[in-house]
Amino acid sequence: FHHYIDLPHVVRENSIDLFKEKLITFQMALEAHTGKKMDPDRLKEEIRIHNRQRALIRNLYDLRKGDPPLLSGSETLQIVVALMCIPMEEGSGMLEEIISEVKNRQDGPGEKDVRLLVWGSPLTETGLIDMMESLNAHVVMDDMCVGTRHFWSDVQITDDPLDGIAHRYLEEIKCPRTFRETTGSFEEDFDTRFSYLKDYISEWDVDGVILQSVKYCDTHGFEVPGLKKYLDRIGIPSMYLEHEYTHGAEAPLKNRVEAFLELML
Repeated sequence: FHHYIDLPHVVRENSIDLFKEKLITFQMALEAHTGKKMDPDRLKEEIRIHNRQRALIRNLYDLRKGDPPLLSGSETLQIVVALMCIPMEEGSGMLEEIISEVKNRQDGPGEKDVRLLVWGSPLTETGLIDMMESLNAHVVMDDMCVGTRHFWSDVQITDDPLDGIAHRYLEEIKCPRTFRETTGSFEEDFDTRFSYLKDYISEWDVDGVILQSVKYCDTHGFEVPGLKKYLDRIGIPSMYLEHEYTHGAEAPLKNRVEAFLELML
């Protein structure tokens, strides 16, 4: 069985309605394939189960607010990738154990001078984060598809569960593949698009942002100039890394990252 969902690229009231219609078509295809009707109450319960894991992820990320953080960026990425590969209940149980252990760990990341947020393309290997953390930096927060974008916002429990799902996946996920209505000026537009990053920077005490995208990921590449302008405006240093998805591609980037870190000392 396979089914293609054509996701709208613009967030408006009518695009959320359109997305819901796409989800209804998906539901009908699933029901035809399985011979079973989807139970709205069962779907609401599954939403609660997923929201519980999202709350645990937020608790996990809170462990990186301290100085030094109790959890490295590399460890966090490994946990997030594992969660995307195992059943929900098993993953939530694993998260509870990890959070309990990390709160009491004695061998966490040591003292470093710079706290980074990493933004951009999905990463499923830790090499790029390992390279950054091998220098004088902690990666304490991220804005990536394999990271906060996937887990951060809950699905609202609505009378029709598809309303909450459509709203969450189109409106709540802040991804450059989705455009929002423009406002009166570029500055206001930047605030609408990127202000959530200002909140991350404040709460996780971020010193600088590394914008990264895999080569030919145009969706993220096109977003970089506007995002850099926004970060400049709020006084946060940033640098952009375009890279190939191989370990060999990380070596030439190390000197650039090291020079960026030195600017913040």
